[in-house]
Amino acid sequence: MKQIILVPVVHHDEKRLLVKFPYDSELVGIIKKIEGSTFSNTHKSWHVANNPEKLKELHTVFNGCASIEVKEDVQQIKTVSDNVNKNVVVLDKPAPKPAPKHIQIILGQLSEKTKAELLKFKEWLKQKRYSENTIDTYTEAMAIFFGFYSDKKTNEMGNDDINQFNIDYILKKELSIAYQNQFVSAAKLFYQVIFSRNIVIGDIERPRRTHGLPKVISKKDVELMLKNIKNQKHRMALTMVYGLGLRRSEILNMKITHLNSKRKNVTIFNGKGYKDRVLPLSDKLLEHIKKYYFAYKPSVYLIEGIEKGMPYGATSLEKIFHKYLGDVLKNHNFTLHCLRHSYATHLMEGGTDLRIIQTLLGHKSSKTTEIYTWVSMKSLQNVKNPLDDFDL
Repeated sequence: MKQIILVPVVHHDEKRLLVKFPYDSELVGIIKKIEGSTFSNTHKSWHVANNPEKLKELHTVFNGCASIEVKEDVQQIKTVSDNVNKNVVVLDKPAPKPAPKHIQIILGQLSEKTKAELLKFKEWLKQKRYSENTIDTYTEAMAIFFGFYSDKKTNEMGNDDINQFNIDYILKKELSIAYQNQFVSAAKLFYQVIFSRNIVIGDIERPRRTHGLPKVISKKDVELMLKNIKNQKHRMALTMVYGLGLRRSEILNMKITHLNSKRKNVTIFNGKGYKDRVLPLSDKLLEHIKKYYFAYKPSVYLIEGIEKGMPYGATSLEKIFHKYLGDVLKNHNFTLHCLRHSYATHLMEGGTDLRIIQTLLGHKSSKTTEIYTWVSMKSLQNVKNPLDDFDL
């Protein structure tokens, strides 16, 4: 008799059962008929929801044509602690990302005094609540800078050294404009914090600013993507990102208590720049939220991970976006943040005032919001081309 092995896993923060068997057209035909069954390219296997009802259904539909065995794949998964669920296994969480090897080498070559100064700088950035990415970027940039001038003392360096570093290291290695600007900003802060003296930024050559346009997904493709999502939690997460123009951190940090159904709004706390803002909830969006809430019963965060009360994973959110948009647009190069860009552009094309869009997005300056006027195809398409007057 044919054999099927069921492996409990967590896939995109959801309990699932891998239904593993050598390719067999008869078994594939049966698994396809089970509601919610999906094929995973990652696991090279079909998978279904991990619950008693679905397990019973599997035994029923395969009865007589295949035997079923539950087996854990110890190469890829480990058991969750007993107080969660003995029958569920999760993928091992990646270890904290170590500093790149070249940074580790540079740090090993610095004097103890310089290391102490960098540590003090890093602690100051943490206290000022800079993002983890900014903290890593600034401290690593300064470590490279001091490693590049290992024969000099940190307190003796200044503008000329920074300019020369830009030429001999950043430009020679063809590093990005963004990195060059980040390094200059890091140097300015470092000398203010550690040595209480100012680097005269005006005397340092900064690169000319580029004006890249935001990538916008068409309204039709966004609608098709959201309509095709069968998983209610995934659909809710991506619908909120697009429907409110949210940043990734804003949807992940959104709690049930932030929503007010009576006033039909949601408060975004500690957005970029630690600014709060209140966003209106349309009747349709509020209806979707209520349906999702009663189906999933989240306890703390609107979108929770596999454990109740814990936020959804940032990486998982990016993955589901790429998966579902990939079903609509093959080989796309959009990111989750493009949903926010698309929201703003679609508002502008719908005639919403620029000042209102600025408020909804939480932009400090209207200049940041004005970039969406450059990608609004509706206004561009209204421009009459002089070629149209030619009798060609």
